[in-house]
Amino acid sequence: LFKNHPRLESLPLVEQLHKKAASSSIFCRNDITGENTLVSKKIYMDHIARSRFTLILPAYDPSCFSVYRLIESLEHNCLPIIHNHCNVEELEKSFGVNLSDLIMEDLPTEARRLELLNYYRSEFLIPNRMFLN
Repeated sequence: LFKNHPRLESLPLVEQLHKKAASSSIFCRNDITGENTLVSKKIYMDHIARSRFTLILPAYDPSCFSVYRLIESLEHNCLPIIHNHCNVEELEKSFGVNLSDLIMEDLPTEARRLELLNYYRSEFLIPNRMFLN
């Protein structure tokens, strides 16, 4: 995180969800405190594969959204929770899907997690549109 960067506003939600999870890992680089817990892509994907949830924070460029994080988590049956400051408008328009159910401040029940996971996996991972010339 950078001094005076909008991503600092995400810290309260990170801490709130971290406290509610049975177990959790936080990977970050904080240029203010010097903390750096970033891991390799392989280790990160191993964590995603074993996780029930992952929190997607706003990108360093607030006009962008990390569709990779969304797809990777869905591929591994890990429900992405999207921070409310993330810019998802373009992604919603492109896929014709409403992501508001993934923008939450509390962890859903396991039944609701599975329901959301199945719905969004079908929207993003199952080809249902064809592009023809």
